[in-house]
Amino acid sequence: RPTEGKVVSLGSGTRDILPVGRHMYELQLQYSFSLPKTAETILNLGMLSDVLYESEMESQLWMLYDSNKRLLGSGDAYPSKWSIKLEKGDYTVRASVRHEKRELVDKFTDTPLMVSSKLSSPISLDLYSSHPQAQVGGKKISTVSISPGRCTAVYIAPLSTDKHSKGATLGQFLQGTATFAKDEAGKKADVYSFKYILPEGGKKKDKGGKDKDKKKEDGAAYEEAIRDCKIGWLAKLGYMTKEGQDLYTELCAAGGNLTSVQSARLNNIMTVPEVERDWAAVLEQADRVILSVDQAQLLAWLGMKSDARENAVEVKKEMDKAKLQLVEALTAKGEAMLEKGEQDKEKLLGLYTDIVKYTDQTDVKVFGFMWKLFRQQGLPAKALKLSVKQLEDKQTKDNEKVVLESLQALGWDHIVRFIELGKPARYPGEYQPF
Repeated sequence: RPTEGKVVSLGSGTRDILPVGRHMYELQLQYSFSLPKTAETILNLGMLSDVLYESEMESQLWMLYDSNKRLLGSGDAYPSKWSIKLEKGDYTVRASVRHEKRELVDKFTDTPLMVSSKLSSPISLDLYSSHPQAQVGGKKISTVSISPGRCTAVYIAPLSTDKHSKGATLGQFLQGTATFAKDEAGKKADVYSFKYILPEGGKKKDKGGKDKDKKKEDGAAYEEAIRDCKIGWLAKLGYMTKEGQDLYTELCAAGGNLTSVQSARLNNIMTVPEVERDWAAVLEQADRVILSVDQAQLLAWLGMKSDARENAVEVKKEMDKAKLQLVEALTAKGEAMLEKGEQDKEKLLGLYTDIVKYTDQTDVKVFGFMWKLFRQQGLPAKALKLSVKQLEDKQTKDNEKVVLESLQALGWDHIVRFIELGKPARYPGEYQPF
């Protein structure tokens, strides 16, 4: 469904006025979607896609943009003609529908946009000769001979729910073709379209929490929910405000596991723009987070091949959370040390060693520290390699700025000049007009 929509009158000037001074009205719709991986993508406005000159509308057009407002492609009717290969990321589609009667374009305000992506590899479905065989996954059909004019039933077993419905939402489906002839000529001539409606992805069952409601007292559950709510607000309130400081003091005084409290406080400090950030406060708070995490226990859990305990799911959830908080704290500490002018190579490389115990150096969460460390250690080429990878994964002005700093450190001014001159094309200020 569209996230934005408005109708505008195109009466100014002569460009959009029909003969005898008739005004045009334009419905402007905006859609947003994300792709989890690179794929050939087709955009389809169902009510408008199969007609062009026969359409009751005066015109129709959609334009596709990336997250930087850069135009990637456009199209109108017959969507199969406008296939576009898109990388993983977030995209915006702006659609325009025009007619001289406003009440007609108003009817298209909630027009859905269908986004179709080609699968990286085709999915084959299993066919069975009987319903019982399809139920139990028994003997599959290999070949069936049918006399002319006769019919026979075939049964299709459902796909693996976990594999293909993961992340599926209402309205998603798989589309392909079905052929029944044995010879190649028949397969090309006798083709049927096939749709498989995906069910909404199921929620994972918490094996370790079957009796959680019975084991935990209602009062304790209430207190825990209140504490979680306060921790969530701690990350939002300004860390220098009286409310933020009072809430932090209250949570620390309450005791218990303080890792989440200290981590929320650190995230709060890190939300300040980098040029205004208090790096001394960051360093102090990061140390508190690091001290609150039992690293020996975390490393022991990471080294386990399998966890057969009854509460393995709960333990994994807690350990993953602790690992994320620890990595964020180590990264913040490293950035603070570099910003404060730390020159002790052993300390910095020791921190680098701690980080790579838990994650890869190309992880986006540790990028801010890694490229600064390489630059400080006189390794601009390594910083450039890391920053280029981040820019390829997510093209933003901030990531490009890091690339430019690394290039300047190498003395590659000709590349810097080339990139600078191309900025207006890569980062337009506004969407292109229809």
